[in-house]
Amino acid sequence: ERKNIRSLHMPMGMSRQKLNKSFIRDSNVICWQIEFQVLDNPNRQFISNEPIAETTLIKTILQQFDLPTSAFVYLPLLPAPANNPTYYLLDIDTSLEIALTDKCIIEFPKFIISQKTSLPLVPSPILPSIPSS
Repeated sequence: ERKNIRSLHMPMGMSRQKLNKSFIRDSNVICWQIEFQVLDNPNRQFISNEPIAETTLIKTILQQFDLPTSAFVYLPLLPAPANNPTYYLLDIDTSLEIALTDKCIIEFPKFIISQKTSLPLVPSPILPSIPSS
């Protein structure tokens, strides 16, 4: 766990573990391998060839891979039952580091991109009401 990002690691030899090229630069910046799944195009699922610095805005990442910046970007809530997935809706105007803070991933992040589909979201935390004076 680094920078409040919990990364679960697969056993040696598992395909996701083999694909992971994420690393930490000397400047203490995490460079993440990212998996993309485009729901509006079922044939478009890929993993970035090169890791991406956590300081990069999500919008910039979408542009780098010719993905629509008008789309919704989701990150799966992990761990979660496979038959009842829940997702975080990410703000594309934030950095990868901010988007992943206080989240859990398996080896590297998986972004689910959709312009139409609405996925079940993680409920927002309920803030306590402040009594009026």
